[in-house]
Amino acid sequence: MSNAQVFHDPLREDLDYLIDRSRQHDRELKELRGNEEGRRQLEYLQGRAQQHEDKVGRLSEDVSVLAGQPRPWVVRLGNMLYRAGAGLAAILLAGGIWLFTDVIADANADGSAWLLPTILIAVGVVTALTASALRYLLAGE
Repeated sequence: MSNAQVFHDPLREDLDYLIDRSRQHDRELKELRGNEEGRRQLEYLQGRAQQHEDKVGRLSEDVSVLAGQPRPWVVRLGNMLYRAGAGLAAILLAGGIWLFTDVIADANADGSAWLLPTILIAVGVVTALTASALRYLLAGE
C-alpha cells in the first residue's frame, strides 16, 4: 500500500474540488465583466436580485404587521368548534370502550349488547374527523 491509499482524505478531495470550482467561476466572471453583453447581463441579474430582496423585505414587513393583529372571528370559531368536537369525541370513545369492556366481561351478553358500544365508537371517530375538518376549513390550520 502506498501512502496515498493509507492517508486518503475525502474532505481534502472535497476542498480541492471546491477550490477548482471557485477558480472556474472566477474565470467565468472575469470573462463576463470583460465583454459588453456579459456586463449587461450581470447588471440585469443584479437588478433582479435587488428586486427580489425588496419583495422579501416587503413580505417580511407584511408578516410582522399581520402577526400583531387579532385573529378573525372565523378562526376563533373554527378553533372553538374543534375543541368542542375533540372533547365530545373523547367522551364518546371513552364511553364506547368502557361499554365494550363490560360486554366482553359479561359471559351472558346477547348479540345486541355489542350495538351501543360500536355506535358510540363510530360516532366518536366521525366527530373527531368532523372537528378536524372544521378546524382545517375555518381556522386554516
